[in-house]
Amino acid sequence: MDDDRDEAKRIKTEGDQTLLVTQTSPTADSALLHAQTAASFIPFLETQDLVTPKMPSPEEMESVLLQLRKKALVEEYFGHEK
Repeated sequence: MDDDRDEAKRIKTEGDQTLLVTQTSPTADSALLHAQTAASFIPFLETQDLVTPKMPSPEEMESVLLQLRKKALVEEYFGHEK
């Protein structure tokens, strides 16, 4: 019985063509496709609301933290800017 379900997951027939559907790690394209599909069933959600957020690179994170440290030092020495 498990063999039948596994086989149904792997092979999808379309007309006389047989397509293999492989189970791989989710990519940006598949994540976007899943988000679009889910958003089509839920009218008040946008596709972008359901897409996995982009993680910042170490360089981007370092830049943000450096800017926050600089801002904190300026506020410490000169007070709050208005």
